Amino acid sequence: MTTLKFDTNTVKNSCATKTMPCTYTWSIAQYQCFEKLTTNADRTSSTIHLRVVQDGEARARRIAAVYAKFYLEHSDVNGNSRYKGRHFWMGLGAFASKTVADALGHWSTSADGGVFGVEYNFKLGNFWLYQDIAGWHFEYNQCSTNFFECIGQRNTENYIDEVKTMVYDSHGAYDVLPKIRNLGTSQYIRPAFNATKEFERLGSTRKEQRKEAQKTNLMQLANHEQREVLQKIIYQKSNFRAGLALAEIGRGKMSIPELQMVYTSEADTDDPDLKNIAPDDIKLADITKRMDWIKDVAEQFIELMNGEKRDKVEGEIVKIAGWINQT
Repeated sequence: MTTLKFDTNTVKNSCATKTMPCTYTWSIAQYQCFEKLTTNADRTSSTIHLRVVQDGEARARRIAAVYAKFYLEHSDVNGNSRYKGRHFWMGLGAFASKTVADALGHWSTSADGGVFGVEYNFKLGNFWLYQDIAGWHFEYNQCSTNFFECIGQRNTENYIDEVKTMVYDSHGAYDVLPKIRNLGTSQYIRPAFNATKEFERLGSTRKEQRKEAQKTNLMQLANHEQREVLQKIIYQKSNFRAGLALAEIGRGKMSIPELQMVYTSEADTDDPDLKNIAPDDIKLADITKRMDWIKDVAEQFIELMNGEKRDKVEGEIVKIAGWINQT
């Protein structure tokens, strides 16, 4: 297993108390993001420069698995089972990345996917959104107190050299990172994690208050991912917008899949309660129309996870978490 090394004391075989600077903790969190997308064969003891899975569909499924693990509070993401449900966006995010994987399965074999850059941009958006959103969660789970102290200091330019090199060697980094503040904070991050902390504070019997905290977490991070990340790196590209228009026109026919969110580990379901089909007039490149649909999806997901079908949906999230070693 690769080890990150930091200089903390110059006296051999001695101990010293030292506060780890925010640049170090953010570097560790970012390293963890990469490590989850790396096969065992690509991990060596001689370097921390990890090579992530390159197949876009397989990588999107791994990303879905990481999101699922955060929601489920698995130990390998430093989870705490007492607080299952606090990272509420991650539950929906697991299904969203699964949807991207399903879409890539179509566009990777479609000529239009190459002509309009649909496949490339789905891969790009999925990868960098993950690097952004998972980093916040890894840092929070490491130490929530440190998270709030360091929230304004996340910046890829300030990572330790080894992690910085790994980040900037990733596809599209020099174009993408300046557009999204070098993975820095936005107006939505602190309120999202304040809601996470509020969920933890509330007892398990205060279900309605916890539900409100979940809704706040979900919608704040939905605004962050859509407005501050995806809108800036893929939805403003003219070729990608043209490809999306084709998908919107041909949805459900011409071998183009339906535009929908399905709350199972499969691509589709016969249960109408476990999916949300996009409106007929959806324009994914239009942030207002896209957010209108996402709000509807969010409301449905909140009700599912606080209703009779919660166990069913959580069972599907468990299945998705099992994709972590898919290559």
